[in-house]
Amino acid sequence: MCLRAVLSLIALLPCAVIAVPSDDIKSLIDQCKAADAYQLGTQAAQLPSDELFDYYFGIAAVNSLRERDAG
Repeated sequence: MCLRAVLSLIALLPCAVIAVPSDDIKSLIDQCKAADAYQLGTQAAQLPSDELFDYYFGIAAVNSLRERDAG
């Protein structure tokens, strides 16, 4: 029974890893760190795409350009 539980958790691990970059990017955007969010997104771009990641990555890209132009 314990082995079955461990295998179930291992099977769910890739889903958790994929969800984290969009959460991290959103958190950085909320902290007004768009350049950092964009950098993180470029590193995570090799992961399978999901709509939430694409949305926040796009916001980070636009906002980081605005930060660069204003600075």
